[in-house]
Amino acid sequence: MSRPQPTSIRLVVSLLPWVIVGGALIYLSPAIAHLVLRDELTATWLKTLSRTGYYPREASIAAGISAIAGIILTLQGNGQQRSADEKA
Repeated sequence: MSRPQPTSIRLVVSLLPWVIVGGALIYLSPAIAHLVLRDELTATWLKTLSRTGYYPREASIAAGISAIAGIILTLQGNGQQRSADEKA
């Protein structure tokens, strides 16, 4: 079995925070809909979800931290890839 290439590892590491951001945005969709629409239906939706343990504030914090980590890891991976290309 062959070892994974460093480029593949960097790609996966820089992809994981964006997966978390995407999941958080899906989780936050009821709260985002309520912020945009301010409708009675979305208010009822949020009230019902809050009874079952819906915490949009924690998800938005996780999305923000993951987005920052994703940006840092993506930029770092791009810099490493450029330096590897220049050496080759």
